[in-house]
Amino acid sequence: MAKTPKWKADGGGDKRSKAERKAEVREKKARLRKNYALVQEIVFIWEKLRPREVTAEQRGKLVTLVLSKVRGRVLDLVTNHRASRVIQFCLKYGSDVQRRQILEEVRPNVLELAKNKYGHHLVQKLVNKSPREDLPKLARLFEGHVPSLLKHQFGCDVINDLYFVADRRLKGLLLRGCYSKRFAMALEAEGEGGAGVKGRADDSLGKLLTEESGFKRAHIMQDLYNLVHPVIEKGLVHGPMMHKLIVEYLLNAPSAFVEEVVQTMAEVGDAVMKMVHTREGARASAMVVAYGTPKTRKAVVRNFKGYVREVAMDEWGSTVLATVLDRVDDTALTKKVVVPEVRKCLGELLLDRCGRRVVLNLLNPGSSLYWPPHLLKIMHPPERKLESRHKSMPGAADDLDLDDADVDGDGGNADGGAGSAEKLVERLLGVSKKDSYVRRQEVLGHGKDSLSEAIISQCLSNMGTLLRSPFGADAIAEVATGGVDGILTDCSPEGVQKIHEAVFELCAQPRPVAVPAADGENVEDAGVGASDASTGGKVVGGIPVVRTGQRKKPIVGDAMGGCDSGSEDGDSSESMPNDGSEEDDDDFQTAHEDFDEDLGVMDDEFPVHNDANESGKCSPPNRHPLDDLYASRALRRMVAASAVNGIRGACARDVVSGLWLRCFQGRCSEWVGSPAKHILSALLHCGCPAVVEACAKEMKPLVSVPLEKWSAELKASMGKRKGKDGGGTKKPNS
Repeated sequence: MAKTPKWKADGGGDKRSKAERKAEVREKKARLRKNYALVQEIVFIWEKLRPREVTAEQRGKLVTLVLSKVRGRVLDLVTNHRASRVIQFCLKYGSDVQRRQILEEVRPNVLELAKNKYGHHLVQKLVNKSPREDLPKLARLFEGHVPSLLKHQFGCDVINDLYFVADRRLKGLLLRGCYSKRFAMALEAEGEGGAGVKGRADDSLGKLLTEESGFKRAHIMQDLYNLVHPVIEKGLVHGPMMHKLIVEYLLNAPSAFVEEVVQTMAEVGDAVMKMVHTREGARASAMVVAYGTPKTRKAVVRNFKGYVREVAMDEWGSTVLATVLDRVDDTALTKKVVVPEVRKCLGELLLDRCGRRVVLNLLNPGSSLYWPPHLLKIMHPPERKLESRHKSMPGAADDLDLDDADVDGDGGNADGGAGSAEKLVERLLGVSKKDSYVRRQEVLGHGKDSLSEAIISQCLSNMGTLLRSPFGADAIAEVATGGVDGILTDCSPEGVQKIHEAVFELCAQPRPVAVPAADGENVEDAGVGASDASTGGKVVGGIPVVRTGQRKKPIVGDAMGGCDSGSEDGDSSESMPNDGSEEDDDDFQTAHEDFDEDLGVMDDEFPVHNDANESGKCSPPNRHPLDDLYASRALRRMVAASAVNGIRGACARDVVSGLWLRCFQGRCSEWVGSPAKHILSALLHCGCPAVVEACAKEMKPLVSVPLEKWSAELKASMGKRKGKDGGGTKKPNS
């Protein structure tokens, strides 16, 4: 039996009350910790500031009170985790004058604060909340130190925030400072007394390289390599500025160096997953997949595990995921990692603007119906030929006195001997051995557990919802025609026949009669665009769709490594932006805005949801498919496909025959005045001569002009409406 401690047996121990012990602890902290009393005081005021019920006038007075107490001591306080959050809060709700006062106080030590665990959050808040005209002055505080900050765990967030809020000119100047030390010095010389910046900000790295000699080009690429490679190895690639630098390096570096960087990114682990949420990050990620070896591609695919849904429903991530499915030859791995997660959320993906692209790219790869030109360009980066470093950049290696075995300039082999001249075999980077059709067929698979059966099952169980939705209708059109080269017909011929029967059954239903509701609207229009208050998003076929803003977080968390966020209100999204893909490129912006996924727009007299392409709203479930904009558009596409040759055309001709016999024959007079008149017009030009003849015979008495003229007028009205909605014209820059 253990003995009782003597201090307990004697009734000893601390007999003071809890309040007395806490008072002693506070006294000890006040004696040992600098500014302890001041921190406690401003935190107490901060608790009065935080409630949302506080009026703007009260908050302004309290902010002024806090700033008056910390004046002259900000530099000491911002390294404290609680005091830093209080001062950040004051920056957020303070005036521009108060922000400038704090900036002037920390100006001499802003570089040290940018690297501090808690102080860098204050610098981020200064960057995000400063007036636009103060940004050049703020940027000059980091002159010559941008590359070193990008390599730092905390400093990289400050620079990425500055890059995000900067205008196009300032972004270009920040990038030029990273290309080479010479550009950084030139930028410093061109400044005007610290109040502004000058310089050519519209020059890309490729243009700068063409203006330099071989020796200078080599030094520029070496400086950029010395920045990019350590950042990738540390995993600090979550920021938009780093995405841009990696893209510039992959586009302009010699092919041998590109292969090395691609291999490093694949080995890091989640580097690609930290980049897929921005435009430039998606470009870099697609290059990693396209230029990678089978081994590096496998490493990239494994990192998608658990994130397939988030990536597929992202504007840029969906492009990378489609590239993976289009390039990786190891279909056994993609079927193990990617396909199960796609099947799990397939119904949600088919109703999503971006998600359905990933699925439909397997049926109709690279189709301009679903992929805007700027996304297709990302999915197909330029071919690169792996060759000797001397041949990749003529004169560069000679001027630097570097050979193929010494590419990092330190006398050693940068890649452990793998990059030696005798081991470099000239070849194209990232060539896939399998034929595209075979690869897609293996991904879709055969049998009840395959992706092809899951697609067909989802279309059968949700035929009405998909056919009446702007994005799901595309899936029905592709599945019903069997995909390009009849790939789905080969994978599941019985399933395609079931889709045909389901389409015929749905379209052959009697046309409902619109009953006026109490408010004067049709009953069939009720419930359109219902909102889900619990998710704050739209409801599409029972599935809430959440749209993220421009500043999106990475799919995988940033490189903070679990340290405190430092945000004054518990939300670090404002102080740590993650998407700098501002669409300042005119060509890209025009392509992005003008891309119209509609194949035609109905006449003014028919109901059209003008925002459907953005919100993904479905039509009312009790609206007849032939009266619906999206369903009739999908059916018209099926009819148009009957004119092509091959398995796809034969499959579409089966659809045409069934539609005519079961839905339109003897009922043309019923549908000639509805959106279905566009389907009737398509039937007059389909690939089934018997249907063309029968349709023309029944339609001729129903129109007052020749059928060809009637059909041409319909096409003209569609084009006119499309131009009216902005689909066929460029939008002026605001």
